[in-house]
Amino acid sequence: MRAGDPTDHYRLLGLDPGATAARIAERLRAEHRSWQRLTSHPDLDRRQLAEQRIRDLALARATLTDPERRAAYDDELTRRAAAERAAAEREFAARAAAHREAAHREAAERRAAEHAAADRARVERAYAERHLAEQAVTTGRPSPPPVPPTPPEAPPGGPPGPADGPSAEPVGTVVRPRTEPPHPPHPTGPAGHPGAPPAAPADGVGHPGSGAASASSGPHPGPGPGPGPGPGPGVTAPPAVLLREARDALAAGDFGTTVRRSREARDAGEDGAEIWRLLGRAELGRGRREQAVLALRQAVRRDPENATGHFWLGRAHLALHDWGSALVAFRETERLSPGEGAFHIALVHLEGGSPEEAVPVLEELLSTRPEDVTVRYHLVHALLRAAQRVPGVRGADDHTVTEPGEIERMRPLLERAAAVVADAGQREDVERDLRYLAWCENRHPARPSWLAPGMLVSAVLLILALLAHPLVFAVVLVVLPFAWYRAIRRPGWWINARAARWDGHTGG
Repeated sequence: MRAGDPTDHYRLLGLDPGATAARIAERLRAEHRSWQRLTSHPDLDRRQLAEQRIRDLALARATLTDPERRAAYDDELTRRAAAERAAAEREFAARAAAHREAAHREAAERRAAEHAAADRARVERAYAERHLAEQAVTTGRPSPPPVPPTPPEAPPGGPPGPADGPSAEPVGTVVRPRTEPPHPPHPTGPAGHPGAPPAAPADGVGHPGSGAASASSGPHPGPGPGPGPGPGPGVTAPPAVLLREARDALAAGDFGTTVRRSREARDAGEDGAEIWRLLGRAELGRGRREQAVLALRQAVRRDPENATGHFWLGRAHLALHDWGSALVAFRETERLSPGEGAFHIALVHLEGGSPEEAVPVLEELLSTRPEDVTVRYHLVHALLRAAQRVPGVRGADDHTVTEPGEIERMRPLLERAAAVVADAGQREDVERDLRYLAWCENRHPARPSWLAPGMLVSAVLLILALLAHPLVFAVVLVVLPFAWYRAIRRPGWWINARAARWDGHTGG
């Protein structure tokens, strides 16, 4: 199985990975019969679906019927399942980390908002207390502050200043905001001590402006705690690392990671053909065919001499049933790398409704690769389809031979298919069509429309021969049955033609 191939053979057959080889062979034959009948359906969508299923069944047959290839495929399925589980776990962990980070960020913002509200409240309270103190100094009536003031400490060994008197009480009652130290230092104190508070006026009476000046000259509240450092910007890995991770993810079948890494590498400045090829292959694996075509076109535009880009572009067009564009891409692949695009050129002819054009391409491939089971299978399929397209009368699930020339054109194709067929289900189909051709060539009893008049003419001839001469009667008696035998037994193609012409049904 190719890396990145999204087909699950067991799911296609409706079996468990532990199914026996006999059960797998039985399901392959049953599925092939059911889909083979629809490859000639007049509805284009159903016919294309049947062709796609036939191709998937061929790949499943080549993989599951070979013990070594089946073991490798089972290991690949196990690795892919492990990679998908690991990717899911990584994605879950990333989401959980994102949720935790968002919760931490929200909590930090909430704490910052609470701190800002508390700071605003402290500033407003300090402003109110200062305003009350100014009013008390102006009117001479002290108003008790809501918070008891802390008396300033006297310098060690210094005499008490005049501020201890009652007249200095309004100045001593000024309460500073809580955000500043209780005793802000001054350059020099009145008693010569660096940290002593300023002394009151000598008259012991506070001037009207002294209280306001002391209140207004106090230190303003410092800025509250600002918001903490936010999460730093995401660190982007180098493009070479992202490119390598995209390659590894594609090899493991993890298409989602491949797309993410490819886009990150492209955003980081990597714009080469390989990154577009990886992105296109991953989109194709995810079933996003239009996006895959756009990405692979960018890859081909950047490196037009790379066969891999043309090959995957053809695969994307093939998935979109764009037969013309797929054929151009695969032919370019074959030109750049001979032998790489021939098989898919044949597939385009097969699925595009031209199996007779796929036959020579597959014949040439089989001559160079006689042991390739997939090429042999598709060659037989193309021969069968080409033979079934010869009759002019075709239904949804069958075809009807109505002319001897159709037999002559179908027989070489079916005989060649019988010579190269290796698959049991295809062998049954080839043998059934050969038996049908033999039936069409042989004669079979048919009821002619002139049966009653013919019998009357025969009776008249017998009577006339008997009246004429006994010898004449004997001759007529011998010839007449032979003529009747030839008249009522017709080739199968003639019976089919009459049935199709008269009744609209396909005979045989």
